[in-house]
Amino acid sequence: LSGLSERRAQVWPGGLCILAELLGVLRIERLHISDGALREGLLYDLLGRLQHEDARERSVHAMAARYHVDPEQSQRVAATAALLYQQCAASWGRDTALEAQMLDWAARLHEIGLDISHDGFQRHGAYVAEYADMPGFPREEQRYLSFLIGSQRHQLDTTRLKQLPHNWRESALRLALLLRLAVLLNRSRKSDIAATFTSEVAERSLTLRFDPDWLAKNPLTVVDLEREQVLLQEVGYDLQFG
Repeated sequence: LSGLSERRAQVWPGGLCILAELLGVLRIERLHISDGALREGLLYDLLGRLQHEDARERSVHAMAARYHVDPEQSQRVAATAALLYQQCAASWGRDTALEAQMLDWAARLHEIGLDISHDGFQRHGAYVAEYADMPGFPREEQRYLSFLIGSQRHQLDTTRLKQLPHNWRESALRLALLLRLAVLLNRSRKSDIAATFTSEVAERSLTLRFDPDWLAKNPLTVVDLEREQVLLQEVGYDLQFG
C-alpha cells in the first residue's frame, strides 16, 4: 500500500483482522477515517478511574512533593474547603464528584508557588498548574485547577476564568470563593477551624456563623474577612459573617 511504512506493514494485517471481527460482532456497517487518534494511555487512565486508580491523584501527590508543600497545612485547608462545599453544594444546586475533587486538589496544591517565590506565589502556582506535565489531567481541567490556585488570594484571576468553558465558569467561581475562605480561615496554620463555624448560601451570597467569642479572639481574621467582602463584591458575590 502506498504510504505504508515497513514498520507498520508488519502489524497492519493483524490489525485489519481484529478490526474486521469487531465490525462484525458489533454489527457496524460503516467506518469513517479520522484525522486524529486516541492514545492508549487515555484508555488506561479512564479504566483506572473506574477501578479507583486515578492518575490525576498520583499527579497531585507528585506535584505536592516536588514543590515541597506543607502537608499539614494543605490538609487543613482541604478539610475546611471540603466542609464548606458540603454545607453549600446542595443550596447551590451543585454536588458533583468532579467539583469536590477539583476543590480538594486545588487546596492540596495551593502553596506550590511558595517554592518559587513568596511574592505573588499564587500566580506562580497557577502557572505551574496550567503548564506542568500532569498525567491524567485533560488540558481544560488543568486550566480549571490553575484558575482556583491563582484565585486563592487578592483579586480573583478573571483572565483564567474566561479561558474556561462557559458552562464551567460559575462553578469555578464558587469553588474559588470556598478555597479563598478555607485559606483565610487557616491563616494561623495550626488551629482546627472546622468546629468553629457553619455556612449558609443563597444564589450569590454566603454567610459564615462563628462560635461565640471566636471572632473577638481572632481580630486579624476579622480584618481579612472584611477585605474579602470587598473583593468578592467585585465579582458579584456577597459575604456576611458574624
